[in-house]
Amino acid sequence: MSPEPDPQPINFDGVGDLDMLPGPAYEAVEAIYQAGKMFGPLWDTLAPSIFADEQVVTTGFDDLSVNFRDQYNPLKEAIGPIADMVERNFATFAQGGNDIIARYLELSDQIQPARMRSLE
Repeated sequence: MSPEPDPQPINFDGVGDLDMLPGPAYEAVEAIYQAGKMFGPLWDTLAPSIFADEQVVTTGFDDLSVNFRDQYNPLKEAIGPIADMVERNFATFAQGGNDIIARYLELSDQIQPARMRSLE
C-alpha cells in the first residue's frame, strides 16, 4: 500500500486568503501538543521541589531581597494553577489546530492524512 500523498495548499486562484500547507501546519500543531505533553510530567516533578526549596531558602532583609520577595510572592500564587493546566490546555489547542486543518482539507476536497485523525 502506497503512503498517502501530502495534501497540497489551496490557492483559490489567488482570490482567497485560506492558503495553508497542511503538512507543516500539522507539524506545528504536533509540536504544540508534544510541548504540553513534556511540560506536564516535568512540572509534576519540579513543583514539589520548588515548594520544598521555598520552605528552606532564607534571604536577607536588604533592599534587593525585599524587592525580590515583593515581586516573587504574588506571582508564585498565580503560577501553580496555570502550570497545572499547561498539558491539558496545550492538548486542547492542538486538537483545535487539528480540527482546523481537517476542516480545511474537507473544504478543499482533499484526503485527510491518517496521522491527523488523532493526536498520539
